[in-house]
Amino acid sequence: MKRNAIAMIAVVALVAALAVPALAGGAKDVKLVGWVSDSCCPAKNANAEGKSCIMECHKNGSALVFFSDGKTYKLADEKAALGHIGYEVVVTGTVSEDGTLKIASIEPTKKKA
Repeated sequence: MKRNAIAMIAVVALVAALAVPALAGGAKDVKLVGWVSDSCCPAKNANAEGKSCIMECHKNGSALVFFSDGKTYKLADEKAALGHIGYEVVVTGTVSEDGTLKIASIEPTKKKA
């Protein structure tokens, strides 16, 4: 009886281990050049001049987003992006099926002034 229970647990664990990568398979690796912006005006504020507006909107509850090549990405974690508002950046990370960008690294394309 114990042997059957152990075998059943092993089978369930194996099935679960195989299912997790299949469920996470929608995320794709990306390298994007663009701007940290706000969800209210992502394209309009995707430039150095938009920094003060982004900061004000974010302070008032607007989410930070990433804007690149005409597309807006939700951010999985805003902390990494917060220090790069007002600068064009290169982001590497993953984008999930729902368009959420998980940042692995973020670097300015130019030196910060």
